[in-house]
Amino acid sequence: YSGTIWSAVTVFEDDDSKVVYCSFPLYALENSTREQLLENSIRWLLEPPETLGWIMDISLNSTSSSHERNPSIATDSNGKLYVAYEKYNNDSGLYEIQVSESIDDGLTWTKIGGVYDSYNLGHPSIAIDLGDSDNIFVVFEREHNATDHDIFVLKKENSSWSVSTVVSDEDDYRYPSITSEYQWGTFDYQYISFELVNSNDDRDLMFARSTEDGNTWNNSKLHGGL
Repeated sequence: YSGTIWSAVTVFEDDDSKVVYCSFPLYALENSTREQLLENSIRWLLEPPETLGWIMDISLNSTSSSHERNPSIATDSNGKLYVAYEKYNNDSGLYEIQVSESIDDGLTWTKIGGVYDSYNLGHPSIAIDLGDSDNIFVVFEREHNATDHDIFVLKKENSSWSVSTVVSDEDDYRYPSITSEYQWGTFDYQYISFELVNSNDDRDLMFARSTEDGNTWNNSKLHGGL
């Protein structure tokens, strides 16, 4: 943990006890604002999360035997929360992508969409166009085999879901992450970064942009070899 004038580290001792070490310059206590910052930071480190306003252990799925992983979270212009995640399908034996929504600040969740395939799907990343549409974009991988993954985008526009292809060939593309420019820029563009895995020791950084609201994508190499 760190702040503008202080730093702290949590150390787990051999007996499983937790010790928090905090360092700061002496002049930090001479200013009330800095003193309050330090006190608040120590309180955040030491107090139980529930006393600081955190909601504890809210499950997106009430089925105890279900298996979900790799969540990604975003919020729309109305304050609704959305989580995209991998869910294991017991019937098919494969992972699929699901999206759940909360309209009560995370207290309850409802599944609103998703996508499945005859291959494992994984590593979702979610972004929301914060314009009038609040379109939802979820980028994810499709695994053909251990060395062949493709990148796709699941999109929700109004009440309709669709899937577009970012890149699909015999190369290995992994770990996508997506953002929507509408949050900060003047254009309604979406951007994706991901890896091209040539080998364990050779990975290139890739970049994709959509100027057509996620319907088509232009790919380029961000950093790496020719």
